[in-house]
Amino acid sequence: MERLPHEPYINAVISAITAAGHSVGPDTFTQYATHDGEVTLLEAFLDLGGDPHGATSGPGRAGLVWCQTTGWLRGAYYGRGQLGSLDDVFAGHCVLPTPASVAASVREPGGRPRTAAEDTAPAQGPLPTEITAALDQGDMTEDLAARLAAYWPQPH
Repeated sequence: MERLPHEPYINAVISAITAAGHSVGPDTFTQYATHDGEVTLLEAFLDLGGDPHGATSGPGRAGLVWCQTTGWLRGAYYGRGQLGSLDDVFAGHCVLPTPASVAASVREPGGRPRTAAEDTAPAQGPLPTEITAALDQGDMTEDLAARLAAYWPQPH
């Protein structure tokens, strides 16, 4: 089964968030559409679960959204992948912070963006087919491709 170019990264973020003791809800998704030659964004939405009072949407629920141009944004989750009051999770332009950095940001909801995030180091070696295809279509930069590749299994 072909995976989305950013799926292993998003899965690593989800694993880091759950390892830190936080839940990721059922409305989580990733998407990447390659059609009619448009510049296409890699995107992901993480449902960070409800508030302790059982709210299913609204300000008591939080979510994170990621895309390759903005990095991570956080906001109040209103259902169906819709976030309001978006704020940067990280100051500066850290588009692909490590999963541990993203998980640490979940512990610090709201407020100002974190000033420090460890950026993902680029992978060495050949790129996975899915990333090469997206790169060939102009859907990502070479730098982002190498950084996303760091989360893919490396051939032995």
